[in-house]
Amino acid sequence: MSTLVAFLLILLAYRFRRWILVLIILALFAVCDHAPVQAPRIKLQAQTYTPEQLACSGEPPVPGRPRTAAAVGRYVGDLHAAWQDCHGALGVIREREQGSTP
Repeated sequence: MSTLVAFLLILLAYRFRRWILVLIILALFAVCDHAPVQAPRIKLQAQTYTPEQLACSGEPPVPGRPRTAAAVGRYVGDLHAAWQDCHGALGVIREREQGSTP
């Protein structure tokens, strides 16, 4: 029975001053078997990474001779971009494996 039905039965019994009826209704609800609530099961799966996630972009080619300041500057910028790509991708994976990032 629902809680509302129980409340109405108790209210009706109380109104007619039938205390024994109130006690019987309360006793019936006390012994009613309620289905236990079960928590949902969580299944953990191992994280797998694709080869694209584990790959880094290659180092840029070293500029040929004569090396100008502009060519060296572009090379250093490209080298830093390659490092940042590899460090960013593999750094996140490393943090996840160590458990520091959810």
